Amino acid sequence: MIPNPDERIGSNTDADTDGRAESESGTESSAEADQVESVFTVLNGVSVSIEDNKYVTLVLNHSDNSNSRSVSGNEIKRRLVHASGTVLPLLYVINILSWSVFEIIMIIGAATAALLETVRLFIGLEWRIYDELTRSYEQTNIAGYALYAFSSTTVIIVFTPVIAVPAMMMLTLGDPISGLLGTTRAAGESKRPRTLIVMFTVCFVIGLVFLFPIAGTTGVISAGVAAIGATVADGIKPVVGGYVIDDNFSIPLIAATGSSIILFVGGHQPIISLY
Repeated sequence: MIPNPDERIGSNTDADTDGRAESESGTESSAEADQVESVFTVLNGVSVSIEDNKYVTLVLNHSDNSNSRSVSGNEIKRRLVHASGTVLPLLYVINILSWSVFEIIMIIGAATAALLETVRLFIGLEWRIYDELTRSYEQTNIAGYALYAFSSTTVIIVFTPVIAVPAMMMLTLGDPISGLLGTTRAAGESKRPRTLIVMFTVCFVIGLVFLFPIAGTTGVISAGVAAIGATVADGIKPVVGGYVIDDNFSIPLIAATGSSIILFVGGHQPIISLY
């Protein structure tokens, strides 16, 4: 029986359609395979290297700069935890916390940090969070979070709110921002000028918000002195007797002391809350 020409045409059309579908499917499979291969190529190009002071960084093999460094995941976590300390002073600023309650919370926090550090350093405390949120040089020294709590609590207790709050926020906001820009520095190594400029700018703005309304021009000068002090403290981590003078400890103390001196000279009192 002779096939109907129309049927032959339809059959050929179906075959062509199936052929094109198979071809397109093969092309898509090939494209997907290429994408997967590209992903593995990129992943294989990422190597974890331990730099001079055991800072973990990701270095891309195809990078033009063999010394290029990026911010590690743990470093970002540290900075986020650092910035979270801004919550308490803000709660005071917006009148959710009274100053006395704020002081009590800070004292409890500092006491808890002291207890944890005593156990960690002298008895042993193997918590994963310590591996993620502390640096190598803090393994046998007081960790930054404890110094952070001690210094912040000190300025909160000693100085009046208008001095203590911006000094604390220079640590909780200024330091993590500059830290992300200059995170690869080692103890004793100064930060880059652009990082210091950012630190000064952030701290100066924080100081202005609190000090200008109560002291005018003197407040501006006070904010500038506090910002300079915080920037210097943040810029270099000096090593004294093998111990790193951590900026978590020095920033609030230096900033509060600097601004209080200017306010005192300018005749703005009280500057001390101890009584």
